Amino acid sequence: MHKLVARRNYSWGLVLSTQALISPDLHSPDFPHYQFLGFWAIHLLVVWAAIYLTWGRRMRPQWRSYRFVVVVTVVWAAVTFAFNTIAGTNYGFLNGKPATATLLDVLGPWPVYLLTETTLLLIVWALMTWPWERTRRHAKEGPQVV
Repeated sequence: MHKLVARRNYSWGLVLSTQALISPDLHSPDFPHYQFLGFWAIHLLVVWAAIYLTWGRRMRPQWRSYRFVVVVTVVWAAVTFAFNTIAGTNYGFLNGKPATATLLDVLGPWPVYLLTETTLLLIVWALMTWPWERTRRHAKEGPQVV
């Protein structure tokens, strides 16, 4: 089970947490407030865990994990969108863009940016999985004699 979690963390952690680090939407107090420290600690640890599990522990992503990540992300987004609508929140910026400038600004207005972001995620996650699958497949086949 832990390998399955590690393989999913690769997609979510490297892409989504990195995006949060590049353009954070911080409405919390500045350093050294616990909310400021918590935001940075959580996102940095997720990225570190994705790198450590993939390269340090050799838990490589596979197409099976890619498909699982896509399905779970779609379900998560639908549930989160509904919760945001009921609760008046905007977790994941599914119900609107943040007030501050982020990378989402270049993806179009709401809801267009959701479709653009989804397409980009599918492509990026596939490109992140493909080299590991290719390497695994070549290792299984053994050296090619020419």
